[in-house]
Amino acid sequence: MAYCILSCDGGGIRGLLPALLIQQLSTDISSFLGNVSLFAGTSAGGLVSLGLASGVPVANVVSLFETDGSQIFTPFSAGASAVDVARLRASMEMRAASVAGAAGESWYQWVIEHLQELMNELLYVKYNNTGLQALLKKLLPSTPLNQLKRRVLVTTFQLDNSKSGNWAPITISNFPNDPGAATYPVDAALSTSAAPTYFPPYQHPTFGYCIDGGVYANNPGCMAIAAALNSGVALSDIVMLSIGTGANPENVQVSPPPTNYGSLMWMLPLPYGSTPASPILSILMDGVASADAFICQQLLGSRFKRLQVPLTSAVPLDDYQEVPQLVTAAADYMKTTCWSDAENWVRGRFV
Repeated sequence: MAYCILSCDGGGIRGLLPALLIQQLSTDISSFLGNVSLFAGTSAGGLVSLGLASGVPVANVVSLFETDGSQIFTPFSAGASAVDVARLRASMEMRAASVAGAAGESWYQWVIEHLQELMNELLYVKYNNTGLQALLKKLLPSTPLNQLKRRVLVTTFQLDNSKSGNWAPITISNFPNDPGAATYPVDAALSTSAAPTYFPPYQHPTFGYCIDGGVYANNPGCMAIAAALNSGVALSDIVMLSIGTGANPENVQVSPPPTNYGSLMWMLPLPYGSTPASPILSILMDGVASADAFICQQLLGSRFKRLQVPLTSAVPLDDYQEVPQLVTAAADYMKTTCWSDAENWVRGRFV
């Protein structure tokens, strides 16, 4: 019998896409969710996976992303002092004057114009996790992972291992002998979804402060395969359906001079021209997700299927105002031959 893994990427509010696709698959193929041997997820995909493994109705998981975005992304406010901003503004104006007429002038002027907002976002997280935590306490059961009937794994990144003194990528699962098996679903969910700069690091009861697993495995497919193999499952038995959070059309069009691309530009918390906010995070998360899908494809061959809804315009991970676009994109995708092929693949493989 096949060992069926359902793997869901991270992507913030775009977690609505895998939730919608799973909802439709479970409607069209009644045995689909019942045949899943392991639910694996990162960040938003971790919330989906923890919910489904806990027996939460898929409609409730969809609702978390579709209707509760404003509560998930509860703004954190702690502005920089007016004196500090004034001092920095004066320094930046002097620098802008020194490059007057040079190609870099517009960049410095832009920074000056957005200085207060930049100070706030460079010094503090964008959002509290209190709203998300309240929602998850209602959604997920107060039962440790090791008491759930379904196998689940989520990724996170431990910032400080008290024994080794090093940070480390880890997974939290209910596989036998997993040190995180006694974790409650809410703690696992807040650990896997603590996206750097967006949410504060989450203090896991066992592992200490953790951040979003997307920093190393935004697509958790390879981690899921490794965990299954470690538990004794044969590679030849593994079948995986991997669902992304949309082909997000983002890019960085370098504006000369390229010497301006220091730390601030790569971590800039505001969009600048065609460059998205915090571009290095998007690059890392999208890059590792694509690389992971490639590796899984090579390992599993025809036993691997990747679903990725194309988006017509970029949707930042915190832009819950774009939920209608996500719903439309999912509905359009379900009208394509890619979707009908995917359903036929599930019918033939997820058994």
